[in-house]
Amino acid sequence: MNEPLFGYKPSKVARLLRVRTSTQALADARTTGSTPYDRWLKLSATTHATFDP
Repeated sequence: MNEPLFGYKPSKVARLLRVRTSTQALADARTTGSTPYDRWLKLSATTHATFDP
């Protein structure tokens, strides 16, 4: 199963797809506001009286 696919090896194709899906997941998380940074912003916004970064 090491046949080149459009000149790419299957492992390279799998890696490209994995990178694509991870960036897409990050973009989706960003739009929904569920990245760790967005959660931290919400947390710091709710506790800004006691927590000052």
